[in-house]
Amino acid sequence: MDKILAIQTSIGKLTKDKTNPFFKSSYFDINQIIEQLLPLLEKYNIVVTQPLTNLDGKPAILTSLHDGEHGSTIISSVVPLPDLQDPQKMGSAITYYRRYALQSLFLLQADDDDGNKGAGKKKGLRYEQGVEEQTMFDTAMKTVNGAKDQEKLTEIEKRITASTKLDDGMKDELKGLIVKKREELI
Repeated sequence: MDKILAIQTSIGKLTKDKTNPFFKSSYFDINQIIEQLLPLLEKYNIVVTQPLTNLDGKPAILTSLHDGEHGSTIISSVVPLPDLQDPQKMGSAITYYRRYALQSLFLLQADDDDGNKGAGKKKGLRYEQGVEEQTMFDTAMKTVNGAKDQEKLTEIEKRITASTKLDDGMKDELKGLIVKKREELI
């Protein structure tokens, strides 16, 4: 999970450069996401696959992240596709689900209309942050708790300090956890 955290904390905001004329909203397309992700995926030796598959006899898309270094699957997610007979509409749906699967896995910052309605600020989350920030915080906590040596903790601390997605309160709490973890490892 530390490789995923590294990618999440390294990638910046994407500019919405495409417009949906039907909903009068803007978005970033899948090519822009891939363009931003590829250098980081290569750097951290992560392979992403998104083949079409079946789920209960219906079309679906399988998004998987593989660790190229160890040959293991980090995470997989299958999302059923809508039952569409028009190939052009099905192609659009496939692209849509691929884009949102990548956006979700890598916590890409989006500010499009449906994203704001679905993910805005949720009460009950630590620091009342958005879902993406909370997920990143939770992933960072797991990564710190799973660290096996001081060198790994130093690397994690640098990523946390450099992160633009975690607020100061989250960073402080994570750094406090790192201090405790360092003491455990001595």
